[in-house]
Amino acid sequence: MAPRAQVGCRVQVIGMHFRFRQLAAVGLLAALVLPRQGAQAQPVLGRYRLQTRGLYVQIERRGWASEYWSGQVMQDYNTFDPVVGSTRAVEVELQLDTMRSMGINAIAFELRTADDIERPFPDCTMWPVLGFHWPQPTATELMNFQTFLDLVNRKGMRVLLRLVNVHMEEQPPTNSQTWLGAILAVAGNHPAVDLVLFEGNRLRVDTNGDSILDACGIPAEPPLWEGPATVVAQYVRWAIGYALSLGIPARRLSAQAIIGDYRFQDNPLPGQLWSAIRVLRILFDDLGIPANQRTYAVSFYEHRKCLPPGDPLCIDVDPHTWAEQTLQNALATIGAGSGARLVAVEMGTAEPTTWPSRRALESLISLLERYAVEGGTFWRWTSFDNAEDTNPQLADPVKRRGIAFIYNSVQKEVVDMGGFHLTAIPNGSFETGTNPPTNWTITGADTAGVYNPATGVFFLRHANAAGPADLVFQYGPGGAGWTTLIGDWNGDGVRTVGLYDRATGRFYLRNANTPGPADITFVYGPPAAGWIALAGDWNGDGIDTVGLYDPATSRFYLRNSNTAGPADVTFVYGPAGANWTPLAGDWNGDGVDTPGLY
Repeated sequence: MAPRAQVGCRVQVIGMHFRFRQLAAVGLLAALVLPRQGAQAQPVLGRYRLQTRGLYVQIERRGWASEYWSGQVMQDYNTFDPVVGSTRAVEVELQLDTMRSMGINAIAFELRTADDIERPFPDCTMWPVLGFHWPQPTATELMNFQTFLDLVNRKGMRVLLRLVNVHMEEQPPTNSQTWLGAILAVAGNHPAVDLVLFEGNRLRVDTNGDSILDACGIPAEPPLWEGPATVVAQYVRWAIGYALSLGIPARRLSAQAIIGDYRFQDNPLPGQLWSAIRVLRILFDDLGIPANQRTYAVSFYEHRKCLPPGDPLCIDVDPHTWAEQTLQNALATIGAGSGARLVAVEMGTAEPTTWPSRRALESLISLLERYAVEGGTFWRWTSFDNAEDTNPQLADPVKRRGIAFIYNSVQKEVVDMGGFHLTAIPNGSFETGTNPPTNWTITGADTAGVYNPATGVFFLRHANAAGPADLVFQYGPGGAGWTTLIGDWNGDGVRTVGLYDRATGRFYLRNANTPGPADITFVYGPPAAGWIALAGDWNGDGIDTVGLYDPATSRFYLRNSNTAGPADVTFVYGPAGANWTPLAGDWNGDGVDTPGLY
């Protein structure tokens, strides 16, 4: 079979809470529709974190050392395979159902220009199993592809279709038009196809500038970083224009722009690399596509900033920080408020890996959600062959190869991405990571954090998984025995820290997760009475306020403003003197927090 360089999707430029699954997609969504005219609006039960929650997919030939390749699936779709004990079509449906059970609603699927013609060095044969026959796909390939897309559509999933052409240099583009035209006649306006991407390279390339074509073009994301006037960029421009002429909406047409390489420049000097997403914007401008009808597809792999290393002018930062800066730059290039789509057709951790897949995915999900980006597809569902599962330089896929459905740890992040998150369960992922050190207190709102009472330092995570703290800061005196609180004290949607001094009955609330003085301070309740502080939104106004619990009498004293004064709500709940622990939450999804005991 072809070497990895011919079957992988890597490039030399760095391109690279409570989960309801099917129930969320069926039963719970019915509760989220708009109310009848005149009816009282109901509280939102929850949310999906991203609109596009996908996987980059190669269907696995379970029980075999490698395969299936994408073209192979289409060519032999209805053929019985004794290795899996069913037709390929049945195996495809089984694996799609498995992905769907994790909340996945989109797959990235690749087809290459394939033939079996052996050529002189460098022999850049693209074997037929990797895609559709060049230049004319066969009737069987197209018929089975139609059946495959129909299946995906019945599953309520969408396809981000990568059409990888390694003959971009051919002029006139007669063969490219034949190949693309046949595929687009099936897929261009099919309801399962969300996006068509025009990708690939020239058949052969010059790698050292001596004008000798000495290597095969990498069949991956198009090298738009070479600039808008190159053969590759002009092919992408032509292909999008050709698809538009067939009546396919512009919003369904794009090409992947790699983002995250610190060497990319918006206006490069000779010898420098272009910003690939900037080039994509130039191509859209040339085609006259309105901003709100554009889709910017990106390849978004996390890594430290200074990769490749060795540039003394590059100031390195960690992968999460660099990913955020990369996303901010991409959004600035697209234009704030332009209405354009941004979707990460490939996302994960760069190879060779120094940043685990699970960490990269949790970081990417949090960033895409924070910046209101549509989402993307995680690289990848499974390895191309068994040997890749044990290669430490490669990113972990979701499923480990084999007959059984056994998963790597990143699968938990995939489920977190795909799952429906109930508003009533703020920390719904239930991923607290490793056990905290002795005598530390786990606090937390939407994600986990720890507080060291000896030093007064908070360590907060942006995702519910193991890893270093995203926020570290000292607030309040260490060793004073004060109690930690978490709440949205000013109604801005962000939960921040607070402290309670039992000895004086004084609260110290802060409106930012940073060091500094308290923004709100007041005395509430008797000092040194042994009462326990808690916080919640007791009246549903969107602001968390304090409360107290007297374990001796099991009486709660809740206050509807963060000020001194008498309790607004008081009642006895639970046995007195039992030393139970009070807690607060919105147990029924009505937007009001109420107490509980443990």
